[in-house]
Amino acid sequence: MNKTVRTASVLEIYNEAIKEFVAERNALIVEKTKISAKKGGQLLRIISGIIAGLVGVILFVVGAASDLVFLLVFGMFFTVFGIFIYFMGDSGEKHAERIQEINLRTIEIANEIEDRKTKKKALLEAEEEKIKLENQASGLEPQSVAIEESLSAEKVCPMCAETVKAAAKICRYCRHEFEGNTP
Repeated sequence: MNKTVRTASVLEIYNEAIKEFVAERNALIVEKTKISAKKGGQLLRIISGIIAGLVGVILFVVGAASDLVFLLVFGMFFTVFGIFIYFMGDSGEKHAERIQEINLRTIEIANEIEDRKTKKKALLEAEEEKIKLENQASGLEPQSVAIEESLSAEKVCPMCAETVKAAAKICRYCRHEFEGNTP
């Protein structure tokens, strides 16, 4: 009995560990999704910076060619603004490193989950084998096997030649009483 309680406790520990690993993996997947969204935002920032810089250069050139001061001012403003937008923020290397860390940890977690499931399965199989051996040693058959055999075993009545269940004491057809309970 003590061994069974210990086995149940170990199974609970394995189940809890698996749940924790799955929760951590899910959190990492969410973080990776957020980082990917940030990378998309970085691309948009870079494209916006390039466009603003080009618009600024065009306005500056047109303003210089037509002697319009406000176009020169807007052109310089857009050029500086485009350069600022382009170089603002990090380069994305930190994000790439974090995604690499997340990928490695996700692989580790998958291996841990598989390892825990394998250990859990081995523990259950060992427990089942132990129960089978105990039943064989005590002369008991597993209950499911005994029930299945009693339902499927049949014998033939010597009086009417009808087939009846092996456990029958009286033939249901001719009411013959069987001696003992042998098939």
